[in-house]
Amino acid sequence: MKKELSATNFLLLFFTVYFSAVLIGLGSHYWSVVDYIALPLANENLFLSGSSDLVSFMFLSLIDQVKGMLLDLLIMVGGYDLLITFRYIVLAILCISVVKYLFSPGKVVILSISICVLSLILSVQIIPDISKQDVDNAFFSYPANRKITTDFRELLRKRDFSKLDAFMEKHVVDYKNGLINVNAYELGFTRFLDSAAQEVEALNEWVERSKVPEIALIVRAGMYENLGWKKRGIAFAKETSDEQFTGMKKYFDLAIVDLNRAMEIDDEILYAYMVLMRVADIRMEKADAAAIFNKGREKFPDNYAYAYYHLKKLVPKWGGSLSKMRALANTYKNEYINNPLLLALKGLPLIVVADSEYGSENYQKSVNLYKRALLYGLRRGVMNNTYYAYKKMKEYDKAAEIMTLCLDGYSGIAECYFNRATAYTLGNEWDKVKADLKSIESMDLEYSWKYQNVGWMYETIKENKQAVKYYMRASDMDNSNTYTLERLYTLSYYKYVSYEDVLPYMKRWAEINPKNAEPWLKYADTLEDIDPVKSIPLYEKYLSLIDYEDEKNKELINKVKQQIEELSIKGVSK
Repeated sequence: MKKELSATNFLLLFFTVYFSAVLIGLGSHYWSVVDYIALPLANENLFLSGSSDLVSFMFLSLIDQVKGMLLDLLIMVGGYDLLITFRYIVLAILCISVVKYLFSPGKVVILSISICVLSLILSVQIIPDISKQDVDNAFFSYPANRKITTDFRELLRKRDFSKLDAFMEKHVVDYKNGLINVNAYELGFTRFLDSAAQEVEALNEWVERSKVPEIALIVRAGMYENLGWKKRGIAFAKETSDEQFTGMKKYFDLAIVDLNRAMEIDDEILYAYMVLMRVADIRMEKADAAAIFNKGREKFPDNYAYAYYHLKKLVPKWGGSLSKMRALANTYKNEYINNPLLLALKGLPLIVVADSEYGSENYQKSVNLYKRALLYGLRRGVMNNTYYAYKKMKEYDKAAEIMTLCLDGYSGIAECYFNRATAYTLGNEWDKVKADLKSIESMDLEYSWKYQNVGWMYETIKENKQAVKYYMRASDMDNSNTYTLERLYTLSYYKYVSYEDVLPYMKRWAEINPKNAEPWLKYADTLEDIDPVKSIPLYEKYLSLIDYEDEKNKELINKVKQQIEELSIKGVSK
């Protein structure tokens, strides 16, 4: 019996010392401990085929699986801050030790209690240079864009170049003075990317007449870069034509010319380096591209967006490796204290591999890797990816859970509410859907498809008037969104919205699709209930566009012809 007690005591002491040591280590060197727990042991060979030593590979893979399961357990206990998790564990050991002392006092138990208390005190007192909370806060503040109220493109269309100069110059200075973050700063330039043809002409005039030509040149260079990517398309290289590549290179070369001109005037504008770095990889020699990156890094050592882009270029599928990515992330350690966000670059190799697994439809594996990456900072993009992976697996409760975590940090971000409401809708949790939709109502959703999905959610919970409102907003933002137009047509048929209110949308749908028969039929049907006689030419337009050879259309064609005949008789009788 004494031997059993002795063994139990020393086992208790072992766990006390072990977990207390980890806790103190997390208190003083959080990130080195996280690396050990989160990063895979076998480096990139753990995920990539062709490992030279199969036995070693299999052994390390097995060990990593065990690490993964333990990590999932730790996250379940204390969330995505391991310091808190191990405090819980040490606190639990302390409680066990106290209970054991009450029933079987001894020196070993007293020692265990003392070590637990000491480690809990030290874990609070020893604060590392950068804590997990610092990194989370950096991520939370990073996308919190100050709203840009000035419509730069409207000034461009009006050719009000003096105001445009003043606003863009102030925009650049505000970033240098720390008044706006890099996301808001970049947004100011990207507002011009999708300029229409007449705006491009005005942009060229602005470059020639601007009092701050370096800024106008950078804006135009960004537009050229965007046009280059559009010309190239999003298909794989082997599926992209020489003509597409030639078009991309032409625009990239124009961007480089503008950027070089701008940097001759002022080489302290961050966005110039960000654009030049992206196009230089494709249009310049490697040495020249590396020189541009190094120069930019020298000038902006603590810029997360700049570093993130460069690190992502080192992904294995583009000729890099996870070890190279980690090595580059570690070179930023001198800047970690100035910008906690840079420390989170260490989790990017995990995100890259997780993205690859997601693309290969290995959703569970991608979730495990995304969860590891969250230990390096609660980044919204990673939480979104985790959410989509859970949705793919139809685990809607877990998808909603990860968005709740997102809202803990990003409480004012509509997308977190939007995603969670979608998960609740798919999980048939209607009361929760309504609560999140209430939160969304006052927010700017930014994209047509988001307004469309909110409309779909309202329609799902039978709040059709609200659905109509959001479908209309979605359609106003994007004329080509046919789903919203079809839903508006259907809801008008069931009297949830008046024909008069829907008519302008049906008219616009037909006008932007002049050679498509279906919109003209919907337009005619809607107008018929308002002014039957005026709908006749629209039905005739439909008949001129429909495919008569398709057997499926014959019945509908006959109905429309009969409808025209009846409406004509009514018109004559009037």
